[in-house]
Amino acid sequence: RFCGLDQGGPRLSPAEEEALRQKMADTTEDPFWKRVVNINAILLLAVAIFCHGFFA
Repeated sequence: RFCGLDQGGPRLSPAEEEALRQKMADTTEDPFWKRVVNINAILLLAVAIFCHGFFA
């Protein structure tokens, strides 16, 4: 038994639980970070292909 582990969280009303469920299921993302991740993936792929070709 660990200190603080046996305590439950605050009780939520059914409406609050549904709102929390909707928020947790939301998978929208900021277009800026989507572009940053895609550009990084392309750069890393290009570096990997270059290294594979250079050292092969």
